Amino acid sequence: MFENKTYENLLDEKLESINSKYDKREGSIIFDTLAPNSFEDANVYATMSWMYQQMHGETADRDNLIQLAKDTRGIEPKAATKTILKAEFNCPVEIGTRFS
Repeated sequence: MFENKTYENLLDEKLESINSKYDKREGSIIFDTLAPNSFEDANVYATMSWMYQQMHGETADRDNLIQLAKDTRGIEPKAATKTILKAEFNCPVEIGTRFS
């Protein structure tokens, strides 16, 4: 959603908005002021992109998907349980043998 809002793009946009008569080269006061601000803005856009993904069931991670389902539908996942199976083997197997 905000793929073009990178540190470099944000810094370029800000530097372009400054009049050309001022020194905007790396190391200048203007550049040194705008660079950290552009970095912070890029982090904000990355966080907003992550938050947007967490708002939708198809893209949310498990913890946020559980919270989303609980808030909107009132449902929660069932707790995991051990599986009990009855099997037939063509060779002797000790009772209680574990398989993975």
